[in-house]
Amino acid sequence: MLKSILVAAAGTSQTKTTIETAVAFARPFGAHIDCLRIHPDPAQLLARSAAADMGTGMVVADMWQALREDDQKRSSEMRAAFDEVCKRANIAIADQPASTTSISAAWREETGDEIPTLIKRARFHDVVVVEHASGDGFVAGDGGSLLIESGRPIIISAPSAPKAFPRTIVVAWKDRPEAARAMTAAMPLLEKADQIYVLSINEDGSEEAAMRESLQGVSDYLRWHGFNTESRYVDSGAKSGPDAMVAMLGDLKADALIMGGYGHSRLREFIVGGFTRRVLSGVNVPVFLFH
Repeated sequence: MLKSILVAAAGTSQTKTTIETAVAFARPFGAHIDCLRIHPDPAQLLARSAAADMGTGMVVADMWQALREDDQKRSSEMRAAFDEVCKRANIAIADQPASTTSISAAWREETGDEIPTLIKRARFHDVVVVEHASGDGFVAGDGGSLLIESGRPIIISAPSAPKAFPRTIVVAWKDRPEAARAMTAAMPLLEKADQIYVLSINEDGSEEAAMRESLQGVSDYLRWHGFNTESRYVDSGAKSGPDAMVAMLGDLKADALIMGGYGHSRLREFIVGGFTRRVLSGVNVPVFLFH
């Protein structure tokens, strides 16, 4: 069950969509949403000001002021988006959950280093919703550290917000521990779904028998849980694997995608294979990732 959702909005044009995505996922669970705005600390602002001063000719004081104004503008826009979404969706504003059955939300602000602060706060929530994985989204391109080190799943919002909780969910399946962990972490979502498709993409035509056997096994497992589950095996053929995945999401009229996240925690960075990265950039539905 999802009862506590953290929104890690970055103050971009996708912020409202990210908050709306959190609301869509929170509604069936009566969850509480914390929308967190992290301000850079003065030392960070000073360092950025000094670095910019070397290349632009602006004096540090002017750059400091410009950065502060930009931070204040972003914060104001984020808060306005938060208030608008909550008002339109009739969401109670409360520091703590108002009840166990109705959705509530809180606006929170902290000062510090963005990613370490998000990692710390994420551990006190069931899931983190981040902006779309393109441009300056996915937590300013460093969402992998959040995914790896928080120990929590991430929902990457789509370019447009879902109108309701996803009822048709696709599980991207590989016979790998990351995929198994992601499916287990996503069980609360799968329990609420009307239709689940387990999808395996064979990019090069090799090991078809083993892939089909694994796909059958995980599909049976979900059926034993009482879920309405169908399996799909796709030989990508002339298409690339990611293109085949994105095309199947459209064919299946998927509302959300569940995938395993792959990374190297020792390097504290998100090392995503070409397949995952291209899928994330091409999908138009929220993506649930777990490392």
